[in-house]
Amino acid sequence: MTELPPHDHAPAAQSAGEVPGATASMVLGIVSIILALSCSLAGLIVGLIGMQKSKHAKAFIDANPGNYVNESNANIGYTCSIIGVILSAVFIVLGLLWVIFAVLLAAAGAAA
Repeated sequence: MTELPPHDHAPAAQSAGEVPGATASMVLGIVSIILALSCSLAGLIVGLIGMQKSKHAKAFIDANPGNYVNESNANIGYTCSIIGVILSAVFIVLGLLWVIFAVLLAAAGAAA
């Protein structure tokens, strides 16, 4: 039987993994901004889900610092989700004000 030569190299270091939910939170944040401009209520809901996902991802990062390769995705997701939620809230308020104005204008026209 032949013997295998000894290897002098050290075992490969374990590569860092991805943070669970970080990429999903980034995608949800971007989608919430897009939805805020077209369908504000959906943008608000998606933005809130994205914020929750990114908080969950940040908890993983805080529990094991330096073990993940996509830590920035959680921060980007949180930031985009906040922007999406704010835009959605502003457009919802503006839409409600527009409806109130239209009703008051119609009531004033009917009274005249």
